[in-house]
Amino acid sequence: MSSIRSLFRSNSLIPIWLAIVLQGLSLCQCINIAGAFVGVGSVGVTNRRQTGANNGVILKASMKDAAIPLMDAGKALARSGELWIEWTALSETDLYHISSAGASIRNAGDCVAQAAASCRFKTGLELVCDELREAGTCLTEGNTQMTSFNSKSNEEANAPQLSAFVASTMEPLKESGRLLEEAGACIMRRQSVAEVGQCFLDCSDNLSLLASAIEPMALESSQRMTFAAKRMKDAGQSLKPSSTSENETKPKGKAWLQG
Repeated sequence: MSSIRSLFRSNSLIPIWLAIVLQGLSLCQCINIAGAFVGVGSVGVTNRRQTGANNGVILKASMKDAAIPLMDAGKALARSGELWIEWTALSETDLYHISSAGASIRNAGDCVAQAAASCRFKTGLELVCDELREAGTCLTEGNTQMTSFNSKSNEEANAPQLSAFVASTMEPLKESGRLLEEAGACIMRRQSVAEVGQCFLDCSDNLSLLASAIEPMALESSQRMTFAAKRMKDAGQSLKPSSTSENETKPKGKAWLQG
């Protein structure tokens, strides 16, 4: 009997039928022993699992729907930043700050793609949060670089034709970064995936504005940015509740029999 107690206390993986054969006990006796020594622990495990599900397991599973479009958006955003850098390399004007902004966009795209890869796994939600916030920080840094160039061009009257271009990109960069950081914050606060999706939708609008702003200067970069905005919108829509689920409530169980 003492060996059976130690067997259940140690949570051994030895099957119960083996214990029955070794000790010559009846099935009812083994069940009673199991209930006495592991019953409380089993309840505790169940409660922890239920608590974990209520705290965010549903959120983790729902983020998987946005994995593919968010991955496409991240790749396109990174490529747009690379093409932005290539455009600045062809110019004879000193475009260091603008080139740095392109590098920030490329880094932001890499972070978004990494977040999308982590969306596929239930245990990767913390990584999704961190990568999205890092992507937002990169875009905010890009806005800072554009602001520095705008100040420098105003002081030295250097390349005045770029002033309007730089001014038109500052606000979309800033807002895109803020919205990605907000999406990460929503995940960290365990808010609904619909709120995360809304951040993606708003970010998509700002990326579209950024693509329109850079089109006169860097057409290829603008095209990739447009595609990134489209896929970011798809990611946001995948996290929003469908109209059918909002307007129609399906009967549960045998409720359809009631008339």
